[in-house]
Amino acid sequence: MKAIFFVIYLLSILLPLNPVLADSPGSDTVSIPAEELAFLTEQLKQFERDIEARLGQIAELQAEVAHKDRKIQSLGELAQRLEQLTTDNETLTRENAGLQARIANLESSLTTRTDLAAENADLKGRNNSLNARIADLEAQIARIEAPDTGSGPAPEEDIGSAQEIATLGPVTEPPVPRDKPPVPQISRPTTPPAPSPPSPSRPAFQHVASSVTGYVFDNTGNKLPNQDTRIFRVNVDLTAAPISQREYRKFCEQSTAVRCPRGLGNSNAPVTGISWNDARAYMNWLSRHTGQTYRFPWYQELAAGRAAGLSTGVASEWSSKYDAGAQVVHLSGEIPDAILAPLDQGRADTGFRLAIEE
Repeated sequence: MKAIFFVIYLLSILLPLNPVLADSPGSDTVSIPAEELAFLTEQLKQFERDIEARLGQIAELQAEVAHKDRKIQSLGELAQRLEQLTTDNETLTRENAGLQARIANLESSLTTRTDLAAENADLKGRNNSLNARIADLEAQIARIEAPDTGSGPAPEEDIGSAQEIATLGPVTEPPVPRDKPPVPQISRPTTPPAPSPPSPSRPAFQHVASSVTGYVFDNTGNKLPNQDTRIFRVNVDLTAAPISQREYRKFCEQSTAVRCPRGLGNSNAPVTGISWNDARAYMNWLSRHTGQTYRFPWYQELAAGRAAGLSTGVASEWSSKYDAGAQVVHLSGEIPDAILAPLDQGRADTGFRLAIEE
């Protein structure tokens, strides 16, 4: 702006001199009064000083901009590092969930061994009772089949003197008894063999391989307070439907550690009201009979199964075990949610399904 004002000012001085210049044709010089020249020279110097000051300010601003650019670059690097740490933390969370599931399976195996020991002791007790009953029956049969020999030789009768015998008349021989009638044979009672319990069949499985949006949980099984979500990639084999009442009845009728719940039917409807511990006992029993290792599905696997259209029939299902309990995954809502519940308490609206352990 000062440069524009200076040019206008300079023109305002030179224009009045134009008539003088016109009167001197062919002259190459312009006559400017000394005072005006000094004034113009001072203005030019002031203008140069202003330009230098402006250039100094511009240099300072450029330095400040460069400093802020370096700060922005540092912040960008910190953001990338934070994103990488977040990714690493999510990876560690998934690995920890896998380890927790493995630990739960190992604990299930230990519980299975304890159950087997209890069943073995019970069978030994039953076998001893049967052997005692068989021995008692054999003793009774032996007493029945033994001949009746009396209690010893019959005592001699006092038949009197010879004179008394003569007065009695001829002595008649007692009739010789015929052969003894045959002793009836008593057949030993035999216990009919108990019908063999129905063998469990391997449930129908369906492969689920997809991406699903779900909440993020910490290593204790609790959802993060900021309601963070992310996309999970799932690749798993799940039972096509929750375990049915018919399938669970086969287990509880053969088990000595678990009782059949009251009102348990024999249909294909999902079994509910089962605690996580009872569901784990069924899983171990099925593994022994089918030769396949199973586990509980993780939260993201159940969410992917619902998105893939697997049959549910229940409001929630049991999931992985943590220190404070096991997750119960609620399948309603746009994004499935999960809470922690005690391991030994059944829930009226909660069923369970299995995943194949790879």
